[in-house]
Amino acid sequence: MANGFPLAFAHLMKTAGQTMRDILRRNFGAQHCDTLLFEKTTARDWRWMKVCYPRIKSIAGHCITPCDSLFDSFFPKARFFTFLREPVSRTISHYQFLVNGGHTVPSFEVWLEENRNFMTKRLAGTENAQAAIDMLEEKVPFVGLMEHFDESLLLWRHWTGLPNLEIRYHFVNRAPATTTKENILSREENLDRIRGANEEDAKLYGYLVEQRMERQRSQYGSALADDLAAFQDEISKSEPPSGKTSAARLKRNLIYRTGLRSPKADRRYS
Repeated sequence: MANGFPLAFAHLMKTAGQTMRDILRRNFGAQHCDTLLFEKTTARDWRWMKVCYPRIKSIAGHCITPCDSLFDSFFPKARFFTFLREPVSRTISHYQFLVNGGHTVPSFEVWLEENRNFMTKRLAGTENAQAAIDMLEEKVPFVGLMEHFDESLLLWRHWTGLPNLEIRYHFVNRAPATTTKENILSREENLDRIRGANEEDAKLYGYLVEQRMERQRSQYGSALADDLAAFQDEISKSEPPSGKTSAARLKRNLIYRTGLRSPKADRRYS
């Protein structure tokens, strides 16, 4: 639990990532950066970030991945973490998000084939669960699960070595409509398709549930159950404080965004 910076959040689509980003903003304010890029990054991207954020403490973005050696060269002391999700529910939520957002997307069957084993590929650059597991073991010392979000937040704060981090939250970016999900699930064969397209992700998720989460719970210690109950009671009774979110947004929009290259129109991972 070395207390080092920056914390580098590898944000995978539909894994409560925007909620986690909001927590980082509230805690680190103008020392937090949302990368605003989806595609492969360049050296200029990271140089510009370091100009804008010379004392950066946390970074979040879809373009952040532990298999990116270029990122490593600019932030050699970065501590990666990520949140993942059960593959079937993540896949459906991802497609629903694109449809609800007005993105031009192909039929679900075509899109599913284009986005096979999404989590594994984003983490390791290949459709191989063992490669993704090896990457997590080597370079990502903390992994949370959306299905255990409250517990994962407690484990994450313990891992950071920053006991005063404010982790109360409200979910950001919930689906405003679920018609797409209902249509997908109305066809029984779609579940078989989704499972078939995410066999490697299922292996990865199994490792997380059976090994990584258990290890992280053990590292937290015997107080976890009591702390979790207290945390859930606390968030049920109070809204999270605004913290430093305004400072984070202002710096991103008024300084960082002004020199950022324009993202490509085809946001395959958005």
